[in-house]
Amino acid sequence: MSRRLGAAACLVLVSIVPGCGGGGSAGRTINADDLRDCLGTHGASFTAESGGASFVPFAVDFRATIGHTSIAVSTSANAAAARRAAADARSALGSVGVPQGSGNVIQHENAVVIFDPAPSPPARAAVNACLTER
Repeated sequence: MSRRLGAAACLVLVSIVPGCGGGGSAGRTINADDLRDCLGTHGASFTAESGGASFVPFAVDFRATIGHTSIAVSTSANAAAARRAAADARSALGSVGVPQGSGNVIQHENAVVIFDPAPSPPARAAVNACLTER
């Protein structure tokens, strides 16, 4: 369990819930179930929402592991809300010593993915493929 990832996830979730309104999405919307299915085809294993070795205690769409990299995935109503959530997550990680640009947070359209630790090349490739495939 990572304290910095938990802090980042909390900030992501806090910023998503109140920030869902306003503005449409110019891009496509990523569906959490479709993203989960895609990651499964790329070898991800999924953790149960309750209990287990989860690093985010609440309100993410799903948690997964690819190799030794844990990920938390959250989707919001639109890309603007996801951008704000990703910025908040990066800021929270920065406050616990994770340098900006470390690659622990990816935002694409309305989805935010947080990695712990920084993603391995296979984990990053799987997530990037699934975020852009459709």
